[in-house]
Amino acid sequence: MTLYEAARKDLIIVPMESETKDEALSELVRALCNVKGMKFEPILQAIQKRESLGSTAIGNAVAIPHCKTSEAKGISVVIGIAKHLIPYDSNEVKIFFLVVADEFNASSHVQLLSSIARFCSSSVNRNLLAQAKDAQAVYQTIEN
Repeated sequence: MTLYEAARKDLIIVPMESETKDEALSELVRALCNVKGMKFEPILQAIQKRESLGSTAIGNAVAIPHCKTSEAKGISVVIGIAKHLIPYDSNEVKIFFLVVADEFNASSHVQLLSSIARFCSSSVNRNLLAQAKDAQAVYQTIEN
């Protein structure tokens, strides 16, 4: 599964309201749960458990918090663009990709994480996302 295949306009937050890592994770999970009808607490706990194993910040102001959980429905990505850099472990992050998958989509989960990392390896893509004013601009960047 690629980022383009997974991206949905209704799961893009621009701008995010969060000021901290914990707020950002909650904001992303809440958006996912509101759109997909999932339970907030179990998803947030799964994300926090994964974060406790090691930071999901990948550098260049990008983080890819992710988890696999039986609480998920399929595989989803929520994209968030913060108003400014948010302290995130030993990094600062502006561009977030929350990936949540059920336990039956392990290979798609890995493929999606890889697709996001490849997409974010381009400084042009990162700059376009960081400057996006709305969800449509983010979606168009991914589409192109």
